[in-house]
Amino acid sequence: MKNISLNIPRNRFIVITGVSGSGKSSLAFDTLYAEGQRDMWKV
Repeated sequence: MKNISLNIPRNRFIVITGVSGSGKSSLAFDTLYAEGQRDMWKV
């Protein structure tokens, strides 16, 4: 996926669905990793 913008609200229950191999886990883990990195470097 390229050039995709997605707003995911905080403190909400979010469901990611799709067929096997569509990138659900990658989307979830990459989003969590990026958010963790951003929070870690906040001043």
